[in-house]
Amino acid sequence: MIGWILQHPWKLALGGGALAAAAAFVASRFPEYPKLWRIPIVTAVVTLLLVALSLAIETEEERIARIIHDAADAIEGGNYDALASYIHPRKEGLRRIMRYQLRRYRIHSVSVKSNLRVKVERNSRPERAIATFNVVVEGSDPDAMGGTRNVPRYVVLYFEKVGDDWKAVDLQHFEPTASMRTEEYRREHGIPSLE
Repeated sequence: MIGWILQHPWKLALGGGALAAAAAFVASRFPEYPKLWRIPIVTAVVTLLLVALSLAIETEEERIARIIHDAADAIEGGNYDALASYIHPRKEGLRRIMRYQLRRYRIHSVSVKSNLRVKVERNSRPERAIATFNVVVEGSDPDAMGGTRNVPRYVVLYFEKVGDDWKAVDLQHFEPTASMRTEEYRREHGIPSLE
């Protein structure tokens, strides 16, 4: 419950606001009971406090989502050092692949889509997480003939916690409609699911 509150401040604000408005409507219908006005006032105050708490605290899921967006910015800017800082220190192979990709292609933009989902496995040691999302990368291959292309992909990123930081340990990518496929199709094709 507390996780939901921390991750959904705007839903909380809308729900609490609607509840306070409904309570205010009921209180206005019974002017002979002025103490009824305490209910919408308390509801509004509690909602405001919970929304402020939600905005002030960054959950692990939100940290990982921020890392993904920061890594996308690093890719877009061709900043290998910044990108490498998000990769687990023992994953030299992943670093090599990223370095090669950034040198080979000219990336113009990276757009992480709104279907970004993160699941943290808090009981594992070290803590692990998996993130899934669609991305569209706009870029060109200087060695190939042709102009700029949009490359949409469905990405699965695996993370491990190193100290207080989350680091990428593996990456998979699939055709972009993989996020919309049935569970059976995903199992058959080895596409992880957060369900």
